[in-house]
Amino acid sequence: MGRKGNRRVSRRNLGKKKKNRVKKKPTTGDRFEARMQMWFDDYFEKHGIPGKSYVLPYNTKNPQHIDLLIDSKIMGYIGIECKSIFEDALKNGKLYFDQIAHVNAAGVHQFERQHEFLEDAGRYGILAFEMRCMDRIFLLPHRFAYDKLMSGAECLTISEVVRHSFMIEPNRRLSGDLVSFVRNKCW
Repeated sequence: MGRKGNRRVSRRNLGKKKKNRVKKKPTTGDRFEARMQMWFDDYFEKHGIPGKSYVLPYNTKNPQHIDLLIDSKIMGYIGIECKSIFEDALKNGKLYFDQIAHVNAAGVHQFERQHEFLEDAGRYGILAFEMRCMDRIFLLPHRFAYDKLMSGAECLTISEVVRHSFMIEPNRRLSGDLVSFVRNKCW
């Protein structure tokens, strides 16, 4: 054993530089996922609904099927994909599929893989769009976006998103009954 300052250091570590461990800054999407998890946890507590929400980890070895899972006997079992949308992504009032989701090396679209996961797991599906320029969150049934993609459409229009979504306003006011929305629209 050698000495370095007042610390004892093993000989094999002498002369080795300590690796810089830089924490990865969370991306906008990571923060949105965490905010959605907190929002659902608060919603369950406020309304006396038993339920849990989980942000699924992502790494390159194990691809993430979906961003957030909700488990609730009353609301249902839900998979949520979170998308932060900035003003520049809204071209002519449209959200283009190739800008809000990706295609893997096998040529399979992200929404197709998620649809298969939701079907296999028996979960309701939601696309949560955080519209930064509108200061709103829209919960769109995943199936609506999937059906549009499978029909050959290139995009979702903002009017479609607004018309078919459950809206969460900035002060967290809701645009209706969330449990009914999930049970009736997000199958």
